[in-house]
Amino acid sequence: MENRVKLLESLIDKLPVLTVIVNSEAKVLNFNGSFGNDFFTVNPDFKDQLLGSVLSCVNSLGSPESCGNSSKCCDCILRSSLNEVKNNGNLVFRKQGPFTFSTKEGSHTLFLQVSAAKLDGYAEDTYALFVSDDTNFKKVEERLAENQALLNLVFDYSSDWEVYRDKDRKLIYCSKAVEDIIGYTVEEYMSGKVTFRDFIHPDDFDRAMAAIAGSDFMEGKMSYIFKYLHKSGKVVWVNLSARRVFTEDGKHIGFRLSTRDITENKLMSEKLMASEEKYRFAEQLALIGHFDFDIRNNKITWSEGMYRIFEANPAEITPNYETLMSYIHPEDRELIDTQFQISLLKREPTELSHRIVLKDGRIKHLKQSYRILFNEKGNSLLAFGTTKDVTHQVEAEKKLIQLIATKDKFFSIISHDLKSPFSILLGMSQGLLENEDILDDSDKKEFIRSIYETSKKTYELLEDLLTWSRTQTGAISFVPERFSLSPVVSDVLQLLETNADVKGIKLINKVDPAMTVFGDIKMINTVIRNLVSNSVKYTPSGGSVTVEAGIREGMAEISVTDTGIGMDEKVLNSLFRIEATSSRPGTNKEEGTGLGLLLCKEFVGRHSGKIWVESEVGKGSRFVFTVGR
Repeated sequence: MENRVKLLESLIDKLPVLTVIVNSEAKVLNFNGSFGNDFFTVNPDFKDQLLGSVLSCVNSLGSPESCGNSSKCCDCILRSSLNEVKNNGNLVFRKQGPFTFSTKEGSHTLFLQVSAAKLDGYAEDTYALFVSDDTNFKKVEERLAENQALLNLVFDYSSDWEVYRDKDRKLIYCSKAVEDIIGYTVEEYMSGKVTFRDFIHPDDFDRAMAAIAGSDFMEGKMSYIFKYLHKSGKVVWVNLSARRVFTEDGKHIGFRLSTRDITENKLMSEKLMASEEKYRFAEQLALIGHFDFDIRNNKITWSEGMYRIFEANPAEITPNYETLMSYIHPEDRELIDTQFQISLLKREPTELSHRIVLKDGRIKHLKQSYRILFNEKGNSLLAFGTTKDVTHQVEAEKKLIQLIATKDKFFSIISHDLKSPFSILLGMSQGLLENEDILDDSDKKEFIRSIYETSKKTYELLEDLLTWSRTQTGAISFVPERFSLSPVVSDVLQLLETNADVKGIKLINKVDPAMTVFGDIKMINTVIRNLVSNSVKYTPSGGSVTVEAGIREGMAEISVTDTGIGMDEKVLNSLFRIEATSSRPGTNKEEGTGLGLLLCKEFVGRHSGKIWVESEVGKGSRFVFTVGR
C-alpha cells in the first residue's frame, strides 16, 4: 500500500497542472511543483506553510484573518469541488469558476478549471484536486463574445440581410433585416418554418438551385440578382452576395450570405432604361444624334443616333476628329475647321450646315449645333452638341424650288410662248379676212402657209406642254417591254427628215438591227425624237446627226451626235433644269421652249437610267442616255 501511495505521489509531481492532495478535513497532505511556477505565482517559502493547513483561499497566506480556515467553507471553486466529491461521491470533471485572492500587490481574480476525485490506498479518506488556470482562455472567450455581440449589433442594424451557415449548410445566424426584405421573422427563418423555396421567385428557382449546387466550389465572392416573394406577395428584387468562410489555416468552416434589397434601384433602372429607349426612339424618329468631343484627348463619344446618321458600325470605327473629317464632304471641310476655330475664340454656341459622304458615295445633308466648355484657365475641355439629318428637308426644298420653277415656267409659256403664236394667228387671219378682195392667190397662199406653220408649232408646243405636265402629275403610264431599237430610230428619223432636208442635214442610223432594249417604247421614241430634233435645230446646213447604240455595264447606251454649234459651260449647266431652262434660237432662227430636254430627263429617269451631254463650242454635241436591256 505504501509503495502504491509513493508511486501515485511520484506521478502527481510530474503532472503539468497544480495537483493538491487533501484529507476529508481539507488539510493539505501534498502538492506538486506546479504551484509556485505556473499557477498562483506565490513565493515558494509559503509551500511549507501549506502542508498540514486547511485548504483555503490563498488570501489566508497573506492575511490570517481572511476567510478560508474553516473546514466547512464551500464558497470558492476549490472547496465547492471538494465538498461535492465528499458529500455525493461524484467525480468532478472540469468544473469552471472564478477564484479571487489578495496579495501584497492587490486583489486578483482567476478563472479556474477544477477536477476532483477520491484516492484509494490512503489510510484515511483522501482526495485529489487537479487545478488549471483558464483565465486567458476565459478572456479570449469573453472577447469573442463581445465581438460577436458587436457584430450581431452591426448586422441587426444593417439594412442588408446577413446569414451564416456552417460548412454543412446548417443555419447558424440570421439578422433582423430578414423581416424587412421578405417579411418573415428571425424565429420563423431560424426554426426552419420558412425555407429558401418559400420565397424564391419561380422564375429564378432553377438558377438559384444551380448556384447553391455549385457553392462548394466557388472562389471569392459571387453575386446574383434574384427575385424574392415577400410574405405579402409583392416581388422584391435582391442582390445576393455569397462567399465561403475559411480559418487562418485554410479550413472551410461555413458560408456567409448577404442579401440587399435593390427593388427601388431596379425600378429606377428600368425607368431609366425606358427613358433612354424613348430617347433613342425619339432620336431615330427625329433623325438626331448627340456627341461629346473630349478636345484634350481627341476622343469623340457618339450616341446611337450618330452611328445611325453616319450609317457606321460602332465596332468598326473609333470616333475622333480625324474620323469625323474623313466623312465630311471635301468642299465643306474647310468650313468645319474654320467654324470650330471661330467657336474657340468667340466661346458662343455654334450652328452650321454641311454635307457628309457615306462609304457607298451617297451624300447626306446635316445640321449641327454645339458649344464648347472651358476650364477656369480658359482652356477648352469639351464640345458637346447635336447633329440632325436634314437630307430629306434639303431634298424637299429642292423639289419645292422645282415646283415653283415649274409654275413659273408654265406661266411663262402661257404668257409668252403661247400668247405670241396666237397673236400672229389672229393678226394674219384678220389681215387675210379684211384684204381678201385685194389679195391675189399667191398672197393668200402665203398667208395660209404662215398660219399653218404657226399653228403647227403651237400645236407641238401644246403637245410638249401637256406631256410634260402629265409627267409631273404621274398621269403617264409606264409599260416596259423588250423591243428592237433600230426600227424605232428609223421611224423618228423619217418623221424629222423633212426638217433636216430643208437645212441640208444628213440623218444617220447606226444602230445594230439586232440591238434590243427593255423599256416603254413610246417614252424612248419621245426621247430620241426630242434629241434628234434638238440636234437638227442647232446644226448648220451641211451637217449631220448620227444615232448610235451599244452596251455598257449591263445597260443599253444610246447616243445622238451632231456636228452643230456646240455649247459652252454656262449653257451646259442650265440643261435639264426647270429653273434654268431657256431656249436659244436655232441656226435658222428656230424657236423653242426648252421643254424637250426636261421630258427626256423625266422619261429616262422612269427607266432608272441616266442622261448627260458632252459638248464643245464649234465642235458639236453628243447627248447620251441609258435604259435597261
